[in-house]
Formats: sequence, C-alpha cells, structure tokens
Amino acid sequence: MMSEPGKHIFGSLKQILRDQGGIAAVEFALIVPVLMLTYLGATDVTQGLAIDRKLGQVASTVSDLVAQEDSITSDQVHAFFESGLAIMRPFDFERTKLRLTIVEVDGNSTEVTGTTARNWEIEASNGQSYDLPADMLALADGRYLVVASASYDYDPIFGTVFSSTIALEQRSIHVTRKDVENFGFLSDGSPVSGEEDEEAEVVDETEGGETGDDGSSGEDDDSTDDGDDSSDDDYDSSGGWGGGWGGGWGGGWGRGCWGWGC
Repeated sequence: MMSEPGKHIFGSLKQILRDQGGIAAVEFALIVPVLMLTYLGATDVTQGLAIDRKLGQVASTVSDLVAQEDSITSDQVHAFFESGLAIMRPFDFERTKLRLTIVEVDGNSTEVTGTTARNWEIEASNGQSYDLPADMLALADGRYLVVASASYDYDPIFGTVFSSTIALEQRSIHVTRKDVENFGFLSDGSPVSGEEDEEAEVVDETEGGETGDDGSSGEDDDSTDDGDDSSDDDYDSSGGWGGGWGGGWGGGWGRGCWGWGC
C-alpha cells in the first residue's frame, strides 16, 4: 500500500502531466536555437554566394579584356586587374586574388606563353604545358586561350554554422579575338606580339623656312599647331576610341567563352 508521501508525489506528477499550460513556451524554447542557427547559416550562405558571383564576373571581365587585344603588356594587365577588382565592391577587394595565364594551343599540345598573378602564386611558368579539356583544345586549335582566375578567402560573418574560412574560386576562359602570333606579355611592359601602333612622325616645318632675328617663325608655329589638330582628327576618325570599342565588343561575341560568369 502506498504511503501518504508517495501518494502526494504521484498525485503531483499526474497533475503536472494533465496541465497543458506553458506548452507553447516550452516549444518556443526548443525551436528558437534551431531557428537562430538556420537564420545565421542562411545569412552566411547568401553572403558567400554573392561573393562567388562577383568572382565569376571579375574573372570573366579580365579574361574578356585581355582576349580583345592583339598584344598585351604588363601595364595593361595591371589596368585590367584594377578594372576587375572594382567589380568586387562593396566586398573587400584587397582580399581578392587574381591570376592570368595565356595558353597557346597547337593540336593536342598546350604551352603557357604568359602568366602573372596578384596576391597569388602563378599556376604554370612560361613554356610549361597547361591542362585543358579535349573539346576546348579542338575549338582553340591554332589560337590562344586567356585563362583568368579569381579567388577569395571568405570568413563567415557569424561562424555558427561555418566556423572555418571558405576558399571561393572562379575561372573564365576566352579565345583570343584576333589571329595573332606569339601572344603573351613581358614583365617590363613591352609588347610581345601584334602590330605595334606606328608613332606619328613629327614634321619639322621650320626647316628651310625663313626665321626672324630670334631664330623663330610665328608662321611655322601656326602650321605645326594645325598639324597637331589634324592628327587628332585623323585619330578620332580612324576609330581610335570609337572603332576600338566597337570592334572589340561587336566582333568579340560568339567566339568562345568557358567558365562561370561568361
């Protein structure tokens, strides 16, 4: 037979089991940690996806800009890198790592003809082979491929779901727009290939002209100024800026692009 204290305890337990007050509070207390982890994890994932998408745009932009040239210098590469890094805003673009590799394709063989990197190690040295898919080799046979890679070490904001740094990387590959030979670049900024722009010859119209007592001629200065103005007009009309952009963008599409963000 149950003692009085035992009956009292048993009766209290039965009363607690029958009491449904506070169930919502208990359920809320149980589900809140799960909801918080889900929210914080979704925030980190969304931020990481946004950075990864930006990296794809950076790699595609740099690769496309280089592929439009018929010769390339290290100074141009630096300018293209800066243009690509501007896309990373509002994220910390200083943490972005960039790498550019130019690959010559000849049948089933490949050879690196130019490579450089920013805050990153180079992928292959000049003269080395470069691994590419077989179908890409067939499409780019006899031409050059511009491979641009962008990487970012993403530190999650909260670190509750993803506690360690996540290395994000995107790569974009473009075929050169123009038929060029020995496409690459040098570290000193000198062009390696392509038709170099002919510098306008400055004609000294003072030779053979009459000079005053001070050895100068006002008419000669005017003719020189007129020549400068005409050379500027010739530059504009020959497509220096308008033709360069129009030919680069208009004739570039459809030639071939692989990688995210193309």
